Amino acid sequence: MMKIVNIYSTSFCGYIRKLMRSSGARFLLFGKMLLLVVMLLGIQVGKAQEVGALRVGDYVPKDFWDREVKIYNQGDTSIMKLSKFKGKSLLIDFWATWCGYCIQGFPKLVEIQKKYSTHFNILLVNSASTKDNYSKIQHMKSDILRKNDVTSVFEDDYFKKLFPHGPIPHYVWISPKGRVVGITFREFVDEQVVQLFINHNLKYEDLN
Repeated sequence: MMKIVNIYSTSFCGYIRKLMRSSGARFLLFGKMLLLVVMLLGIQVGKAQEVGALRVGDYVPKDFWDREVKIYNQGDTSIMKLSKFKGKSLLIDFWATWCGYCIQGFPKLVEIQKKYSTHFNILLVNSASTKDNYSKIQHMKSDILRKNDVTSVFEDDYFKKLFPHGPIPHYVWISPKGRVVGITFREFVDEQVVQLFINHNLKYEDLN
């Protein structure tokens, strides 16, 4: 079986960030190209998993799309099935109200979601371990989530089991058929990479 690179590993992230500090955009472009390579490698491996930590190349559990989660959207809350996000490329963004760096990235996500909504979904996930709740989300100083149609799961313990992590923001890229294509930090989340991700899935997903 071909080895898949976890681009969120401590050593890999440290290496890329060191390169970025020393040479800036040139090495960030290199990192984005490497993410595309990981996407292409992901075509050749992967299988459906039971509930447990997933790696790049794995498929989400068989019941993933039937899972009901508690969501926040523009001040309202409801229970939603994840099937709403099935069939499009999906970016999951783990965040917290106390993570200023997470919230700084939201405006870019809002614009990307608006531009690519035909083929791309963004799902924010606020884990129970953050100690956030509806009140904290609703009364954040930033009104970005109150004013924009971006969905966030909150008080979550399911996604955190599938994608355990330390620092946030933490991003997981999932193909329309539920394959984990990449796990990255925020520097990789921009329009260029999203276009590559969408185009790759549209071209190759039916071949799996």
